[in-house]
Amino acid sequence: QYSLPALSFNASCESFLLSHQVKLETLRTEPCPAAAAVHGTVLVHNRAFDKRVAVRYTTDYWRSSHDIEAQYENSKCAHIDRFAFTIPLCDQQPVGGEPSRPRRLPAILELCIMYTCGGGETSWDSNDGNNYKLYKLSV
Repeated sequence: QYSLPALSFNASCESFLLSHQVKLETLRTEPCPAAAAVHGTVLVHNRAFDKRVAVRYTTDYWRSSHDIEAQYENSKCAHIDRFAFTIPLCDQQPVGGEPSRPRRLPAILELCIMYTCGGGETSWDSNDGNNYKLYKLSV
């Protein structure tokens, strides 16, 4: 189980368009260690049909990172699209590097959102430069 960052974003469509190109909307975790995952949704300003939304994340304080593609889910309103993503935590390295040994869930997961639109212009939601951080809770 992980502590989740507080997400207090609930803007109207009009105010979203004035202040954001991309924003993390929701974040939740699956608690089962065998299939642990982080699920979320992202809102993006629909500036062009051709767009890419990805989540960049790390479990080792940015010594390495991975990108997960978000998938189109629906439109929130006329100019805002919603994308969904899942980060599987069970795919992390097994303890000791041996496949037969149990997998250890990462102590921290940091993430940010990347939105690339049409001609290659990229916008980020990095929680105002702090990234979104999930900490594993002691059980």
